[in-house]
Amino acid sequence: MKFDKHPIFFHIFSNGGATVYRYVSELMRKKHPEEFKIKGCIFDSCPAKVRASGFVRATLAMTEGNIVKKYMIALVALLRATLLGVYSAMLSFFTGKINYYRLWNALLEEPNICPQLFLFSKADNVCCWDTIQEFADGRKKKGVDVQVVLFEDSAHVKHMVTYREEYLKHVYNFIDENTAAEGAGDINNHED
Repeated sequence: MKFDKHPIFFHIFSNGGATVYRYVSELMRKKHPEEFKIKGCIFDSCPAKVRASGFVRATLAMTEGNIVKKYMIALVALLRATLLGVYSAMLSFFTGKINYYRLWNALLEEPNICPQLFLFSKADNVCCWDTIQEFADGRKKKGVDVQVVLFEDSAHVKHMVTYREEYLKHVYNFIDENTAAEGAGDINNHED
């Protein structure tokens, strides 16, 4: 398949998806810079700076089992993250390189300047909305065409469930706007 003939969009969910996107886009730029042209990125509930409370909530949400098991796993995960944070801080102190928020900073500085749509909520209890807004503002300052949709009360990565019509309208319009110039077709002829 010739990818240069097909528009590539990424629809990214939460920081886990943002991590995958970071490495995929880096590989695309390094290995095949002319073949893969990313037309746009849709960020749902990300990227956000990770805070301890959000980290614990995310771990609890992903863990199955009784409440004791969930909290034990969350505690171990938080302890591990804390130790890695201390290690990173010590490494930064001795090397002079600061690695706080590596994912967030790597994506903020990403050379890809394709248009980006951010869908997030003030009610997200995993990824803090203000850091997503800060990220979108940072990308805008770098010349990226940024669109922001801030919901008031939808949960983490549940915006489409809570606001289906509005969510789909924003996603379809974003894709249409970023494919129209090349005659890639109108995706408004879609089936939900």
